[in-house]
Amino acid sequence: MKNPELHIKKGDHVWVQIYNGRDYSFHPRLAEVIATLHLRISCEVVPYVALRYLDNRSCACVPYEQISGICEKSP
Repeated sequence: MKNPELHIKKGDHVWVQIYNGRDYSFHPRLAEVIATLHLRISCEVVPYVALRYLDNRSCACVPYEQISGICEKSP
């Protein structure tokens, strides 16, 4: 899932892969980046992305590897 070439910044619209526990699959969800973070987890620094989902305006913080792509904003 992870694309190491993505350069994500505040305000970008991105596709997030969300896990569906009912059928054990992933589905994409569009979100706006609020911030990029580096969290220390078990003595390792892990990149995370704080974002706001565009379908219901809820917020979340997800691992960078769940970001599958950057969406071009419409004019």
